[in-house]
Amino acid sequence: MALRSSNDLPILPGARARAMLLLHNPDATVQDFVQVFTADPALTVSALAAANSAASAPVRPIASVREAVVRIGAQQARHIAVSSLMRSQFDARLQESWIEVGAFWEHCVVTGLLTEYLVGRDLPAGVSFTAGFLHDLGRLALVSENPFRYRRVIDLAKAGASVAAAERRIFGATHLVTGERLATRWGLPPAIVEAAAHHHDREGSAVGLVVYHARRLGWKLGYGDGVTAPETVEVDEETEGVLRHFDGEDGLHARVRWYALAAGGELQPPAAQAAGGRG
Repeated sequence: MALRSSNDLPILPGARARAMLLLHNPDATVQDFVQVFTADPALTVSALAAANSAASAPVRPIASVREAVVRIGAQQARHIAVSSLMRSQFDARLQESWIEVGAFWEHCVVTGLLTEYLVGRDLPAGVSFTAGFLHDLGRLALVSENPFRYRRVIDLAKAGASVAAAERRIFGATHLVTGERLATRWGLPPAIVEAAAHHHDREGSAVGLVVYHARRLGWKLGYGDGVTAPETVEVDEETEGVLRHFDGEDGLHARVRWYALAAGGELQPPAAQAAGGRG
């Protein structure tokens, strides 16, 4: 059974919808970010976890959202907010779908980071990462509609069908079509709509093509999408350039993991990390 109309697609609660739009404003101020993070408990936890992590190296515990935003900076605040909004909105349904949840979110993060790297300054601040991170928005919509039916998609994919063909058979639409409709319904910037609709295309939308290459690079660097396992990692000239930018393979993996954990509010402060290491 297909999703019948745009009205069948999930909606963001009002505060989260306003936050998503504000996060794509290149002129957003520190106070704007503070308002975004304090309006949603999940975002507050994520901001404080990120600011108090070992990677942020605070000299004392940070307890206020304003201090947290200043500590992690605008770019990281945007990235964490978008990631946290999506995780808090969809994580429960993903858990029921047989998608490997951790692998899926890391796939979204690495695609966002690599899209940002490939685009450079050609898109406004925050849009390139979000376009990459939200490219699989349609998959989240399908899972939200019925996670148990998405298990059938995974079964068909494991039996050799393409994911797109399996989605079309089970839901009547692919995650590409559904993602375009959902991004449009949410009023997201055109670049994000294009990424959701065209990230499997080798031609067409400029943003879609960049996200296509970002996905392919992520695949080569060992990041699957939670449905299909990645190829064997082979470092070639293309991936060597990417790894240099991210301070090597360990640097890239550490950054992806940091964002994924920050979005879930799962980062520990340095003292807790040290205690865990001694245990």
